[in-house]
Amino acid sequence: MRSGVFVIDSEAKLSFAGADSQKNKSIPERSVLVACIGANAGEVAISAIPAQTNQQINALITEFPCFVYHAIKNNTDNFRSMGDGSSTMLNVNKTSFENFPIALPDGIMLTDFEDSASELFSLVLENQMEIRKLETTKQLLVSRLSSGN
Repeated sequence: MRSGVFVIDSEAKLSFAGADSQKNKSIPERSVLVACIGANAGEVAISAIPAQTNQQINALITEFPCFVYHAIKNNTDNFRSMGDGSSTMLNVNKTSFENFPIALPDGIMLTDFEDSASELFSLVLENQMEIRKLETTKQLLVSRLSSGN
C-alpha cells in the first residue's frame, strides 16, 4: 500500500488453492483498502486487481472509489485517533471503522467528481504500472551486468 495510490502487486501471494479456500474474502479491483492495525493504520490505496487481504486491511467496495480514497486520505489523523494502543501498535477496530464519518456531497456532485477523478486516477495507475516495468527492467539489466552476461 505504500507504493502509490494503487496496489498493483504484493510481496505475499496466495496459491490458487489458498485463494479458492477463501473466496468469501475476495475483493474486486477498484476496492478501497485501508490499513487498520499498526504503524501503517490509516494508509489508504485502491486495488488495481482482484485481491484478497488479511485482517489488517479493511476493504470498501464502492462505486465511488476515488472519492472515498480522498475522503480517508485527507482525514488520516482523524482516522488514526479512533484507534486504541500506541502509535506503533494502533488498532482501529471494525466498529470504529464502520462508524468513521465521511461527508458525502449530493449525488450529482459526487458523480461528477468521480467521473473527473477516475480519468486522473487511470493516468496515475498507468504511470505506476510503467514505473513498475522500468524497475523490473532495471533489476534485470543490473543483474546481467553484474554477472558479466
